[in-house]
Amino acid sequence: MSPEEAQGTLHAEWVVHGPAVDAEWKRIRGLKSKPVSSTGDTLASSKPAEKRNTIFKPADETIILYCHGGAFFMGSPSTTRNLTSLFSEHSGSRVLSVGYRLAPENPFPLPLHDAVSAYLSLIDPPSGSGMTKYKPEQIVLAGDSAGGGLVIALALWIRDNGPARGWKMPAGIVALAPWLDLTHSQPSFHLNTLDYLPPIVSDPSYITKGHRSHYYTPHDSLNSHPYVSPLFASDSATDKSTHLPPTLIQLGSLERLRDEGLMFAADSFKHSPVRVELYEDMVHIFQTFATRGDKRAKEAFERIGEFVKRVGAAGVSASRAKESADGFVFVGEECLENIGRAGALDIVREARRELDAVNKLESQTAPGGQSRWIQNDTSLSSKLSVSL
Repeated sequence: MSPEEAQGTLHAEWVVHGPAVDAEWKRIRGLKSKPVSSTGDTLASSKPAEKRNTIFKPADETIILYCHGGAFFMGSPSTTRNLTSLFSEHSGSRVLSVGYRLAPENPFPLPLHDAVSAYLSLIDPPSGSGMTKYKPEQIVLAGDSAGGGLVIALALWIRDNGPARGWKMPAGIVALAPWLDLTHSQPSFHLNTLDYLPPIVSDPSYITKGHRSHYYTPHDSLNSHPYVSPLFASDSATDKSTHLPPTLIQLGSLERLRDEGLMFAADSFKHSPVRVELYEDMVHIFQTFATRGDKRAKEAFERIGEFVKRVGAAGVSASRAKESADGFVFVGEECLENIGRAGALDIVREARRELDAVNKLESQTAPGGQSRWIQNDTSLSSKLSVSL
């Protein structure tokens, strides 16, 4: 980042809803409940009036730092208020929604720089800014789609760079259908065509076949960078400093990004406390249907709220938070089944077999013997041939 890029104003907005509204309104107005004696009489405060304007202490508050989706080139805090308001409503927390810079004008790593800046402004605000300083254990990172991948990349950056500077990991992460693999190496991206996500970007102004496939990265050689595609990062069984904090990932079984979410938890970060919830017959970011009364979307947000409360500053101990985060759960219309890591890997393995069969059929019938789906390229990563 150049000195010029490091200067400027980062747009963000606080979103408050539901149980958090009353406390936030009182905080803004400087109100405070008056103490009452055992007889019910209001007691006079011995503190000066100017001191009686604190409603809750930051040490008692869990907040959510949110990054919106939009494939890194569209979206804003305002377009995601339907989600952030539900996050606030079900968790009882305030949400700081970040308007990071967008590609193609601002490609990687600039959006990640903005996410880092937003996090640091919370845990280490500039002197004289008047901003409240929060502890890392008070902050839960959250995001949807590209924003879900971005907050996981943010956590990886903190993991890799924070200890030397005294910056700690957040309390937890909630990622709704995170975009974790810009190489599209996982089979569901090519098979789940009922999902509304487009398989490719067509824009000759920026996109060039074989050179640049995404607005986010100036060149395809960056697509497997761990901060671009966190699927290609990993943790270690013997080094807990490589682990993620308690993480909740929600996926739809019919969405293109399903398998990269499953493989991230089951393979890349199998030693970290990552919980995956796979919702039957749901598409990308189905949680937005909660505003229209969809039962499973509302249940998804209820689980999100419970998760944030468990891992947040006012929640249970770290060991209990870890227990609450682990596991692979299949959520059907009338059932809840723990499929385990093996079950998650089975889903991806079966999808890969199906894609191989489709590729074989396409290569036999397509002109020149070339499949229009996906080329087998084992050079991308071991994630293409992971031992199942």
